[in-house]
Amino acid sequence: MIQMDMKYKLFIIVLCMVFVLSVTTVYSAQETETNGEMTLSPSPAMTITPTPDYLLPYPGILPDSPLYGFKTLRDKIVSIMIGDPLKKAEFDLLQADKRIGAALQLLKTGNKEKQLVALSTISKGQNYYEEAIEKLAEARKQGTGVTIIDTNMKRAGATHIYLLQQAKKSVAKQLHPEMDQLIQRSISLRNRVKETK
Repeated sequence: MIQMDMKYKLFIIVLCMVFVLSVTTVYSAQETETNGEMTLSPSPAMTITPTPDYLLPYPGILPDSPLYGFKTLRDKIVSIMIGDPLKKAEFDLLQADKRIGAALQLLKTGNKEKQLVALSTISKGQNYYEEAIEKLAEARKQGTGVTIIDTNMKRAGATHIYLLQQAKKSVAKQLHPEMDQLIQRSISLRNRVKETK
């Protein structure tokens, strides 16, 4: 009986994860409104102007979507399941990139409420980036080869700074001080990656 309950719970968890993954896939083609007409967003490479050596991934569902909670729940579940520090650093970097990308899309709207959500999303992305730094250091201590992820984190950090500086131009003036703090935090985090040995 107890074993049946465990199988049932595991089945429900797997079913929920499949549902969340499929919802993310179905809704990843975000729609934007231009002059009253609905059109599909351009491809990921066109939505964000990255620095030449590092491209942000397509963010998928944006934080202003009612489905965003499912996406964050899925990410937390996946994060818990990763034990290897190097894999965790890679996952955290991906999450940081997606959140920065999502925030940039919200900042472009010019809507102050969405921009406030974007600033919070940038901070969450930076939290993931900071966790990736810690996991990178842990992997390095274990003697794991970290050259590729280390290079990617440096490039990502530079890209985050560049894109946030560019995005500041579209942010409401009263939000500039908070945006400046986020840019400064990105600079500080990238310096931590450069100093980690």
